[in-house]
Amino acid sequence: MARKLIEVQIKVWEASMGFEAQGTVRLKDGYHRTPVYWSKTRKKHAEQGAAHGLFKYLSRTFDLNVEASEQKAPVPVSADARARLNEMVQRKILTGFGYEELGKSGADHEILFQMKAWADVPGQPRLVGPSVTARSKKESQARAASLLYESISHLDKAPEPVTIIRPLSTEAIQKKMQRLRESMEQVQV
Repeated sequence: MARKLIEVQIKVWEASMGFEAQGTVRLKDGYHRTPVYWSKTRKKHAEQGAAHGLFKYLSRTFDLNVEASEQKAPVPVSADARARLNEMVQRKILTGFGYEELGKSGADHEILFQMKAWADVPGQPRLVGPSVTARSKKESQARAASLLYESISHLDKAPEPVTIIRPLSTEAIQKKMQRLRESMEQVQV
């Protein structure tokens, strides 16, 4: 009896601000897709993120012991989280946001940057997102911003439009009625 191999597929595509990748695995009970992983500069990094997502899923599914690999799990990133946070500052939902560099580690040719993003919300203590690690400062900022935005996106809801109705005086109503009558008389002529 031949054993059927697991079907694994990783799709990588060019996105508006970098590269995105998603992994798919087919098992007996159906398909499983990873979140979309993003890298601003390298196609390979997005692909590795998707591969790691599949590996993590399969490890949990088949109860494998992979504690060491789970420590460096890539974070799915929204390409425009920094832009959305900036928009929230412009709309005065936030009074500011930024990044805190927690340190660098690794060999000179494989430096890893550890970063947290923070946001100031009026009337509340500073909100600090979780720590992330990435191979470049930009990528760590993008990941940190993405996780921070996920945690505060509920603040980014556009308010319902408000119509302000001012009560009119009797005199103002009479003037409007007079103008309406005059315009109707001109139409009838």
